[in-house]
Amino acid sequence: MRTLTPQFNHISMKMPSFPLLPQRAEIPDGMFCNRETMADENCEDSYCECTHGIEVPLNAVVEMVFVDEGFAYDANHPLHLHGHAFRVVAMERVGQNVTVEEA
Repeated sequence: MRTLTPQFNHISMKMPSFPLLPQRAEIPDGMFCNRETMADENCEDSYCECTHGIEVPLNAVVEMVFVDEGFAYDANHPLHLHGHAFRVVAMERVGQNVTVEEA
């Protein structure tokens, strides 16, 4: 089954109900999810939605490759970051729709 929504790690982003940075003291434990915390949910075959986050150590250098695994329409999924020093080193559209295995 292919979920008809943009996704990363078969998870659709659910926006939090409050702004995270100015209200960070109000973030409850377990609010964020990722591939590991959703492992029991079978997100490849059913719809999963949460505030998706990846914990990165302070001052770490990280290389990320994003593949939108949703198949909603023939469009590229926009992605942006706030408050980080980053560089886009490459950007390509692999095909109309693509899976991680195909990329």
